[in-house]
Amino acid sequence: MKNKILPARETMERSYDTSGLIIYLFLIPFAIIILLLLIVLIIFTQIKQSPENSIDNSYDTQSVVSYNSEDEEKLLTLASVYSPLSDDYKPSLENYNGIKYDSTLEEPLSALISAAKEDGVTIKVTGGYVSKNEQDKLFKAEVERLMQEKDYSQVKAETEAEKSIPKGNHYDRQTGLSITLSTDDNYAWLEANAYKYGFIQRYTKSGEEETKVKADNSLFRYVGIENAKKIRILGMTLDEYVDYVNSR
Repeated sequence: MKNKILPARETMERSYDTSGLIIYLFLIPFAIIILLLLIVLIIFTQIKQSPENSIDNSYDTQSVVSYNSEDEEKLLTLASVYSPLSDDYKPSLENYNGIKYDSTLEEPLSALISAAKEDGVTIKVTGGYVSKNEQDKLFKAEVERLMQEKDYSQVKAETEAEKSIPKGNHYDRQTGLSITLSTDDNYAWLEANAYKYGFIQRYTKSGEEETKVKADNSLFRYVGIENAKKIRILGMTLDEYVDYVNSR
């Protein structure tokens, strides 16, 4: 039996149909890839613009504060359960209306308070350095409170107390580089601008697993401007950042 010969017009129509299907199937993967690339670009843009990762480089860091390179090691001093201070650690203290802190903070703290004032925000220093003996007393008092009020065993009370009021040599306020700040703006201005003057929030909610200390949005630690910028960009706690620096 002879093959049926199709009219020329019908042959051309079938050829066009097949070609269109091939082109359609060929374009689908490219469309999917382009869509995925657009989604990734949108997500990346949102991350870059988020408050946690936004960095303002418009201010003059040289006019804010200066310190010797030999101070760098001190700026990254840790006081934690994993990296306790030595018993003979002694910061160089200044007195600010009865509140003590390391003398390194004097210039950047003054710049921070002045900048806030220009923006209509009042910042007050309400806490600073705490000695090892004072911290041990606070820790012991918290342990006793938990044992009495919560009926905890001493071991459990000490474990829980360490999360909010760590024992001596385990708490950052003993470094003299941490201060408690109060503001009339619910800390929004501080959270957005403190890093520009070298300050970071020492104990954050997202960092509780790493620091083993409950979040405290009023406790700010001075680490220097460049370190504060990097910590903000990397989204690390001070503990993680020190490990990161030491591993390089």
